[in-house]
Amino acid sequence: MNKAGILANEISFASVLRSCGGELELGLARQVHGVIVKRGFCGNVILESSLVDVYGKCMIVSDARRIFDEIENKNAVSWNVIVRRYLEAGDENEAVFMFFKMFREDIRPLNFTFVNAVIACSVLSKLKEGMQIHAVVIKNDFEGDEVVLGSLINMYVTCGKLEDAHRIFYQPGKRGLISWTSIMSGYATSGRIREARELFNEMPERSVVSWNAMLAGYTRALQWEEALDFIFVMQKTTKDIDYVTVGLLLNVCAGLLDVEMGKQVHGFIYRRGFSANIFVSNALLDMYCKCRNMRSARVWFYQMSQWRDRASWNALLTSFARHGQSEHVMPFFSEMQWEAKPSKFTFGALLAACADILALEQGKQTHGFMIRNGYEIDVVVRGALVDMYSKCRCLEYALRVFTEGPSTDVILWNSIFFGCCYNGRGRDVIELFNLTGPHYLSGNFASLYI
Repeated sequence: MNKAGILANEISFASVLRSCGGELELGLARQVHGVIVKRGFCGNVILESSLVDVYGKCMIVSDARRIFDEIENKNAVSWNVIVRRYLEAGDENEAVFMFFKMFREDIRPLNFTFVNAVIACSVLSKLKEGMQIHAVVIKNDFEGDEVVLGSLINMYVTCGKLEDAHRIFYQPGKRGLISWTSIMSGYATSGRIREARELFNEMPERSVVSWNAMLAGYTRALQWEEALDFIFVMQKTTKDIDYVTVGLLLNVCAGLLDVEMGKQVHGFIYRRGFSANIFVSNALLDMYCKCRNMRSARVWFYQMSQWRDRASWNALLTSFARHGQSEHVMPFFSEMQWEAKPSKFTFGALLAACADILALEQGKQTHGFMIRNGYEIDVVVRGALVDMYSKCRCLEYALRVFTEGPSTDVILWNSIFFGCCYNGRGRDVIELFNLTGPHYLSGNFASLYI
């Protein structure tokens, strides 16, 4: 078009920017931005909103906000874009802040702006702000919008207010698939499986999301037999299936310790082309590990070498430590560092392995590696370090780690108590016990006799 000498208008530029955002083509977007400035389109709210959108999608949120602040005549679309991009960038606080700031500009929000703000409140568990948004929803007559209604139900469920979600759902008016799925999923997530199944059975229509939500409820409640029965019902009733369904099927196999059924699902994954999905791949690896089929786990781990991630490494390392094959953990950790950055879960598995095989020097090396590389030694890692040093008969190091930070965790106190007893230092147990205070007395006192 440019070579033909045809000048682009704002619609052309907006279309190109939308494509840049879809393909995350930041470099090309910047070039288009330059042409827009050169052609004098800077005051065009459509193009400026499109630029906010593309920079936000490319995670250059600072540039998105700068351009947004420069828009003179912001409209509802402009505000919706900035709220959405903050939400996608993981800055939920700023998304909520921008939503409320919009009202000072006397702009009526779009329904999706409400949804994005409510989702941000859900992620942050900000019930007060969520209720304020709910009041604005009522004031602006969006109560009949099913998408807004579904997001409000999810928000109340996430904030532990299931009965409020229930009241919203049963308000007079039309209830669609999204609302039905949201309330049913809320009951399932809250562990009220029987009520969730009753709602599921009453649903006038269902989607793959509905089926997955009910199945996830069974797996979260560890009701493996009921989950298997539900899978058979699902198999007879619907052909809808996605990668989430497959991951849940593998979770059920792992919960039942049924590796043969897991292998059948593995074959289904190959036939349906799900094997390259990292969520499914990690679920398959987890299934083999939990079913103690470490040979198949290792074979699959190496087959997924092109797309595995840190979670894949952690799953295998943890499984080796848990199933008495701790000697494999340190070599795997060395191999892991070429491909993925360790996390605190990685170090937890390493330290557990060192404690299991009494590998003090390797445990010290792991501890030193964390310090040198600036890893946070939180209460979970401190507990693993205390346990490792105690079992390796290095109680002085265990006590030093224990006293390096705040000691307000019952499991950490129990670890040091057991460490003292294990090393024949019963008098130290009594001295430490006197420091715990009344809040920890009953639980720790009982632990001494386990």
